[in-house]
Amino acid sequence: MRGSRFQKFIFWLILVFIVIAICEGAGYLAMKYNSRGMDFLSNRTYFRIRDMLMDNKNPETFPKYLSQPYLAYIPFPGYTKNGEQQHNLSGYRGKAVPLTKDGNYRILCMGGSTTYGFKLDRFEEAYPAQLDSLLNLYFAGDAAFKSKYKGIEVMNAGLEAGASAEELAQYIFKYHYYKPDLVILQTGLNDALIDPQDTSYQPDYTHYRRMDFNLKPLPRQSAYLMHSYFFSYIIISLFYTDAANPFYYFEQDGTAKYARWNTLNEDSLIKHGNYEYYAFPHNLKSLISQIKMDSAQILLVPSVLNPFDKMVKENEGYRNRIALYNSMLREIANNGTGVYVDFTADSIDYARYGMDDCHLTAKGEQLKARLISHKAIQLIKQELVQ
Repeated sequence: MRGSRFQKFIFWLILVFIVIAICEGAGYLAMKYNSRGMDFLSNRTYFRIRDMLMDNKNPETFPKYLSQPYLAYIPFPGYTKNGEQQHNLSGYRGKAVPLTKDGNYRILCMGGSTTYGFKLDRFEEAYPAQLDSLLNLYFAGDAAFKSKYKGIEVMNAGLEAGASAEELAQYIFKYHYYKPDLVILQTGLNDALIDPQDTSYQPDYTHYRRMDFNLKPLPRQSAYLMHSYFFSYIIISLFYTDAANPFYYFEQDGTAKYARWNTLNEDSLIKHGNYEYYAFPHNLKSLISQIKMDSAQILLVPSVLNPFDKMVKENEGYRNRIALYNSMLREIANNGTGVYVDFTADSIDYARYGMDDCHLTAKGEQLKARLISHKAIQLIKQELVQ
């Protein structure tokens, strides 16, 4: 009798274990399936949402970006991927430099993902870090340079999906304090991706941006349930579906969550050349004005599209807006404010080094850094003789 009860107990114990294992496996697979369309900015897969709700302190589980009140968003300090720290504790990619300069010539690289180094797992592969190596190697034996500077430090202030509005805000509220000697600016790609025919267009881009990347951790008792993949999936599906939507924070979701103070359509502004109410040239000129006020030199790098990419081939509006924005950069350079870099699709073999519509492989980034370095060297040498 006792043996029979013990056997039943073992049977039910095994059955419960099998049911739990099946539920956990199903929960894991459901979370993985629903994490396919990941928002690369906030890393809001079901697994990342789970980590935030559990208040996981492992740098590998940090969200990629952090919401900020005036900077919009910044690279999450300490974010780590594949064992490599991608973001320093000062909130930008690569090695951190001290706020106050210590005898180095300081270069600030600003732009979107083409500056940040999208899809590159090591920050050393992005063009700012490669530019740092090239310039320090070039000036290593330059007596005139060494008499004035200890070396060169290049900051990567690139921001994935960052448009001219974020670049302007980040310079004014943050990077201005680093007092760069030279600012390298490649901008316009993400502004060009904002649909100009969107009738909800606002020049402050509030129709496009949603900045609440981060989730408040659950109370300890509730967070304990998140150790289970099954309960994690149920809780996220019931209460955090909006947070899991990869585009929720970057598109109009059908409800008015911002003030519609502008009634002008961006497409008509472009068509009639009415740039008085057009966001990109306004932000660009404001940013350059601030940089000039800080007595920094400016290097303007045009946005280059991969001619072999399907999206580029099919999206005429995207191509036209990029051409327009590049012409604005060239016009600014022609007026004596900044130096224009002749960077075109012919400068790099995009068939070999292009990854998508605009991003480059590590080798492509190296070639881009070399191209930019020629103009940077000229500007630095000019500064040495003044």
